[in-house]
Amino acid sequence: MRDKRAVFALLLLLPILSPSQNLKIVGKTNKPNALVRLLTYNDLFAKEQTVIGETCSDFSGNFSFNTVIQHDTPAQIAVDLDRVDLVLKPGSFYDIDVFIPARKTDLSFFEQEPPSLMINSAKDNDMSRQLIASEAIVNDFVYEYADEIFRAKKSYLIDTLAREIVRAMGDRKNDFVDTYVRYKLAALRMASSPGNTARIITEYFDSQPVLYLQSSYVDLFNEIFDGYFSSRKFNSHELMEALCSDYEDFWSYIMKDVFLSRNTQLAELIVLKYLNQFYYGNPNQKRVALDFMNRIKSGSEYPQNRAVASDMLTRVGRLSYDTHAPDFSLKDRNGDTVRLSDYRDGMVLLQFVDRVSDMTDYEFSKLNELQKQWNDTVSVVTIATRESFDDFVELFENQKYNWKLLNLGDDILLLEEYNIRTCPDYVILKSEGRIGMAPAAAPDRYLDYHVRRIYGYK
Repeated sequence: MRDKRAVFALLLLLPILSPSQNLKIVGKTNKPNALVRLLTYNDLFAKEQTVIGETCSDFSGNFSFNTVIQHDTPAQIAVDLDRVDLVLKPGSFYDIDVFIPARKTDLSFFEQEPPSLMINSAKDNDMSRQLIASEAIVNDFVYEYADEIFRAKKSYLIDTLAREIVRAMGDRKNDFVDTYVRYKLAALRMASSPGNTARIITEYFDSQPVLYLQSSYVDLFNEIFDGYFSSRKFNSHELMEALCSDYEDFWSYIMKDVFLSRNTQLAELIVLKYLNQFYYGNPNQKRVALDFMNRIKSGSEYPQNRAVASDMLTRVGRLSYDTHAPDFSLKDRNGDTVRLSDYRDGMVLLQFVDRVSDMTDYEFSKLNELQKQWNDTVSVVTIATRESFDDFVELFENQKYNWKLLNLGDDILLLEEYNIRTCPDYVILKSEGRIGMAPAAAPDRYLDYHVRRIYGYK
C-alpha cells in the first residue's frame, strides 16, 4: 500500500517536475513603444497569473519573447493594459499580431471594442489551429441550433457536432484539444438534458484527473459544483455548525457524501469554491473562510490544491479592507516626487482620471465641495494619465482646485494594481496606507457617507 501511495504522489507531481521547454513568440502590435507582457495562469480555479516575460514594442510595434514553460497552458499577451488570450505549448514557436482598437471617448470601458489576436503561424503540433477551428465549429453550431439544443432539448444534436469536429481536426491528434472538446461537449449535453447532471458528474469527474489548466473542464466544474452543498443532501444548519466548529469536524461531515469521499482531490476544490463564495457572502464570518483556506494551503496532500488555496487567499486579500494599498511614487505639477508614504498619518481619497470631459467637470465640482467640508481630515489626490495630465493641470489652474494632482507617467501598472477599469474612479485609504474601500463611490453617490464611516473606524 505504501508503494502505491508513493507512485500516486509522484504522478501528482509530474506536471511540476516535467522539464521546461523553450518557447519563442514574435509579434507585432499597432501600439509602438508599449509595455508588452506574457502572462500564464497558475491555475484556472483561482485565475491568478504569473508574468513570465516583459518587454516593450519598438517604434514599429514589434516585440518578441524567449522563455520556457513546462506544459500546455492558457496565457495572455498584455499590451499596456489590454489583453488577448492564447494557449501555448512547450517547445513551440508563434508568430502573432495583436490589434488594439482606438478608445472611443463616448463609450465606457465595458463598451469598447475588445483587442484581437491573429496567429499568423504556429509550430505547436497543430494545437492552435485545432483549438481555433473547434471553437469556431462549436460557436457556429450553437448559434444555428440554439433553439433545438436549449429549448427543444434535442441532445442527439451534440453527437452530430462531435462528428463535425472530428472531421475538421484531421488525422493529427492533439490531447489538449481532445480534452478541451470533450468537456465543451459535456457542457452542451448537460444544457440539452438538465436531468442528466448526475451522469455527467459520474462520467466526467468521478475518479477522473483534475485538469487545473483546461478551461472547458473548469467551466463545467463551476457550472456543476456551484451550490453543491446547498443542492445536495447537506443540511444547511448542520453544514454551518460543522464549518464554524472545527476543521476536522467539517471534513468528517461532508465526507458522508459518497462522491466526495471517493474524490478527495476534487472535494478540496469544491470546498475552496464554497469558501470563496462564503467569504464574500458572509462579511461577519470572513475569518472562518480564511482559516479554512489557510488549512488547505498548508495541509493538503495535493500540491496543486495547496497552490490554488494560496492563489485564492491572494485574490480575496487584494484591495480588501485594511490591507496595504499598492505603493506609488509619482511627480506632481511642480515636478516634485510624491509617495504614498507621505500620507501615512491620515486618510486619503485617490481619484484616477484619464481625460477631461463633462463627467469629470461635474465630479470635480462635487469633489471640490466635499474637500472643503473635510478640511484637513482627508487628503484628496488626483492621479491623471500621462496623456491627460497637461489638460488636468490647466483645469486645476482655471478652477483653483487646491489638492494634489499627480502624473501617472509610465507607471500604468498602478491602474492594474488598483483594479481601475473606468475613469473617474475612486479609492479610499485609511491611515498608514491601508485600504478603506476599493472601489469607492463617486462624489454624488454616497462618497461622503463612506469617507465618514471609514474615518470612524480608525
